[in-house]
Amino acid sequence: MSSYKDKVAIIFGISGEQGQHVARGLNNGSYSKVYGVTHSIEDHFKDIKSRLSDVNIDITVNDIDGGDVKKRVILLEANISNPAELRNIFQTTQAHGSIFDIFLVTTADIPPAESADA
Repeated sequence: MSSYKDKVAIIFGISGEQGQHVARGLNNGSYSKVYGVTHSIEDHFKDIKSRLSDVNIDITVNDIDGGDVKKRVILLEANISNPAELRNIFQTTQAHGSIFDIFLVTTADIPPAESADA
């Protein structure tokens, strides 16, 4: 059985029902950090918090260095069609290597890359 104690995940689309189910599953899987990305924290914070409160998942905003707290989702804000904002998310969360999982649960249109950098 693999260990998830050092695994980190990013969920793009945390504000939707499917994204919140992914958050529940990842927190039950004992990931050390789970980040949830939404296009507007202000618009979705209360809804996300209320939908995940039944399973005692703590929701924090931009609390990157808040320590490892079991059953927590750290909300971050980004427009997934903006490469600079995505790059910032990956740099902020230090997404790298094989201990990082990314879940894309969204209906947003993602434009084709116009350059290798995008």
